[in-house]
Amino acid sequence: FKKEWLHWIDHRPDGCIPTLKKATYLTAVDLNNKPDSAKSDYGVVITAAIDSEGNLWIVDVTRGHPTGVEMVRWVRNHAHRWKPKVVYMEAVAFQAQFRPFLEEDMLRGGEPFKIVPIQRGGHNSASKDDRIMSLAYIAEAGGIYVRRGLDDFATEFERYQPGTKCRRDQLDALSDIYREGFRVKEPSTKRPSPSSPFVMANLLKDLYDHEDSGGRVRRVMGGY
Repeated sequence: FKKEWLHWIDHRPDGCIPTLKKATYLTAVDLNNKPDSAKSDYGVVITAAIDSEGNLWIVDVTRGHPTGVEMVRWVRNHAHRWKPKVVYMEAVAFQAQFRPFLEEDMLRGGEPFKIVPIQRGGHNSASKDDRIMSLAYIAEAGGIYVRRGLDDFATEFERYQPGTKCRRDQLDALSDIYREGFRVKEPSTKRPSPSSPFVMANLLKDLYDHEDSGGRVRRVMGGY
């Protein structure tokens, strides 16, 4: 990968990209399994947009060694700022344990979003290096735009070497957006099924949580 393949884009103080029109925003989460260890993989939340021509616009990256609570906050911040159509997360045991915390955060007033688990199998059975190398064509063709200030992403991009132990967490998360993002369909005009977790979350909140005259949250079933 070559740094000169990347296009740098400016943004307004509110974070918007003035040149970006008609795009689908998507977020991917790559969890770190040892938040207290600086030697472990980084946790990453990355948001990118895919425009009508298939270009990737990387607008936000949060990276580090967060605790579970901090990771929930990271995802919430991305969802609030960019309103992604989908949040992708690998469907393995550790990530599956994390998902309920995100859903609980949404229930407590966070930004609602759709969580889509990525199954490593079928079209996604490739290794991490193979997934990342799927970005090579669009990158070399000049189809990746990076918001100015995301220098850490650009450094990881430039230093990436397949088959080595170089840092690649941001690239792996971006590859999920790239590989899965083109499968995102426009929302159906049909009314959501009651089985939707978001519909059920709203129903449960309406059923259980009410404020009394003193401003305290009262549980309809079970008291305070």
